[in-house]
Amino acid sequence: MAKRAVKSKSAKASAEPAAMPEPSRSPSAAQAKRKQAVVVVHGMGEQRPMETMRSFVAALCGVKPVEAERLSIGEPFHIIPDPAAGSGELARVRVSRPPTDPTISYAYQYPDMRTDFYEFYFADLLSGTTFANLRVWAQSVMFRWPHQVPRPLGALWATLWLVVVALAAYIGTELDGQVWSRLTSFLTSGLRTGAPGPTPTQLLLLILVCAALGWRLWQAARTHVDGNATHPSEIRTLAVNLSYAAALLLPLILGCFAYNVFPWRELAWSSVNCIDDGFWRSAWCVTVSFINQAWIKLLVGACVWWAATHFGVAYFGDVARYLHMSPDAVASRAAVRERGLKLFTDLSEKRAIVDGSATESPEYVRIVVVAHSLGSVIAYDVLRLLWGRDNANANKALPAAALTSMKAMVALAQANAGKDRAAPTDRGKLIELQRAVSANLAGEPHGWRFSDFISLGSPLALGDFLLARDWPRFKQSVAERSLPICPPLLEKSNNSFLYSGGTVPGEAPHHAAMFSAVRWTAIFDPYFYPMNGDFIGGPVTPLYGWGATEVAARITRNRMFLPRLFTHTDYWDDRVTAALQDACNLPDDIKQAGAEKQAVLGLLRRLIWPEKVSMPVLSP
Repeated sequence: MAKRAVKSKSAKASAEPAAMPEPSRSPSAAQAKRKQAVVVVHGMGEQRPMETMRSFVAALCGVKPVEAERLSIGEPFHIIPDPAAGSGELARVRVSRPPTDPTISYAYQYPDMRTDFYEFYFADLLSGTTFANLRVWAQSVMFRWPHQVPRPLGALWATLWLVVVALAAYIGTELDGQVWSRLTSFLTSGLRTGAPGPTPTQLLLLILVCAALGWRLWQAARTHVDGNATHPSEIRTLAVNLSYAAALLLPLILGCFAYNVFPWRELAWSSVNCIDDGFWRSAWCVTVSFINQAWIKLLVGACVWWAATHFGVAYFGDVARYLHMSPDAVASRAAVRERGLKLFTDLSEKRAIVDGSATESPEYVRIVVVAHSLGSVIAYDVLRLLWGRDNANANKALPAAALTSMKAMVALAQANAGKDRAAPTDRGKLIELQRAVSANLAGEPHGWRFSDFISLGSPLALGDFLLARDWPRFKQSVAERSLPICPPLLEKSNNSFLYSGGTVPGEAPHHAAMFSAVRWTAIFDPYFYPMNGDFIGGPVTPLYGWGATEVAARITRNRMFLPRLFTHTDYWDDRVTAALQDACNLPDDIKQAGAEKQAVLGLLRRLIWPEKVSMPVLSP
């Protein structure tokens, strides 16, 4: 295998910022050995290791979800153990060549490029979230003045308040000193004697619940026995018998306890006094009487409590733990960021192996970050910290070609200063300059290699609501360079994001100029009240500048009932149809994806395996 080496800095200094060799459709041996890395960052919820990455890579390669669960080693991708993945539960997934579709005319610049996928897994670091953590975060989100709520969330925020107030008024009348106090007294006083038992209807319901519980326990015991859950032994025979016995005895014990302790008469069906006053009036009277029954209110209260403590904590606990600025969340946030920094640094510093020996050439000439949901916020944080901590230009001069491209980017940002949107031609120029800066920095021995940040359904679109208290405080964080924008923030002192002096020779970008070398593509499904689309994601240019490429994708499930209900988890699902809105305004390199049935997948393939891309030229 030929050894790859990075070109000297003097050779790169003489190159034009955006000028790269014309790609050849029959790549040389050196080009054929190029590798790139893709870091997949999962979203919120109790994610399992490799779950998101496996489904993501399978969708890109055209493998069905069921086949992806069974696929281990083989085409079209390989799962390879790699210490750089960061855990024994994680591995590297290699795709030997870009996926091809004979129905689409699309030529990749490097058809034999190997792509290694890594997962940035953080769910274990945010585990242990309690309902109290979720409640505190929910209070900080709900207790806002109406003018502090972004317009896309205004109707949803108001609806949530109406639901909370209505439930409190509906359930609270029974929980406050009536049935709840009686139930507590019954539970604390033990078995009662002489008290009225359940009505025949309640007794039938109790028998059915106990029978359902017993059947479920019996099925679970049978499944474990048939699957040989433990090693065969004398003790196992006793354990099997106890499992079946528990399925019979446990429902019986619980039923007897409920029969003697539960306040059945207080929860019995009360009489309904409705006069015959026409069909609609009588139906309304019966409905109101039904929902005002004490047992109905307690049942609704139990369902709400279960949803909040189980579903809410499981799916929104990570958001509460990472986004809320509370002292008990600092350690978790720091652990997540440190793991991300380690993974990103290891991939950037990884050296190519030739004939069993490490070389000075980088293993990956380009690294792409694809992040979904909460993962996009975390990836954004890790990238900005990595850029500010030890980007390729720390304490040394920039490559001349990269500095030239950054100066052109400054002029472009000055020309569009104060604009929410820029002309498509200016956005195309910015992308070309970002590619040139990324390629020139990646040509350095320890240079910056992250070329693309792709966010899917990102809460960053709600940064003034989730990352800050309101719009003025968000703008203050941007002005303080805590939150990078695209194009980078221009300093008021010199109207530029470049500065000189200090320990850096020549000019260098400031610590929030991450998007001078990183292209940001934000993919989202536009939200329509009440639950049509994705209310978590949205456009990012109003907050982070006109330089990000926004892609509005209308995702539709192949079903008649609510085909667009909360599409937040369907971005790379190949079973749905996705159409790109306003595809004609997209950059030329991804515009073709709008004509495909699975437009988001086509878009992701073009961003990960571009038709034209500026990469450092590596000599054999």
